[in-house]
Amino acid sequence: MMLQILFYMLMSLRIEAVLVDKTYLNNAVAKGAVCLDGSRPVYHFDRGSGAGINSWLVHIEGGGWCHNITTCLAQKNLKQGSSKDMAKQLNFSGILSNDPQFNPGFRLEFINALTGIGVPTSRGYYINSCYTHCQSEGETWFRTHSQVLNDKTIAEAVGNWIENADP
Repeated sequence: MMLQILFYMLMSLRIEAVLVDKTYLNNAVAKGAVCLDGSRPVYHFDRGSGAGINSWLVHIEGGGWCHNITTCLAQKNLKQGSSKDMAKQLNFSGILSNDPQFNPGFRLEFINALTGIGVPTSRGYYINSCYTHCQSEGETWFRTHSQVLNDKTIAEAVGNWIENADP
């Protein structure tokens, strides 16, 4: 609960916002990856620059949890189930700012806040994941029916990416 309060307080800060355009996943529809209403998947993406050229900030708007087909369909015409009414541009400010002077120490503070959910060495925490459109505990990524990316589970693919291992 405290993490959510902290997150919403930080998100409400308006400091030197950067307007970030939305990016459509054009090839996703052909592969069957669509929002609940059939609209194209969309995210807001701000490329890194300078020394941080490989440091990206991606905002995947999430929210809501589906327990079954009925609860998922109930969100079909809501903001959580469609990209149709998503803002063309999003203000990246506060913790989403690309300027470290406006979010100094955020990573450390965020990780410290996450320690309240359990022993950090025994579980991961993925934010707004592509697997469940919400916050997911690490166990989700290691299930036998986990999504795959290039014949690897998402957990393996992300681990290889983080560790710069060969795919």
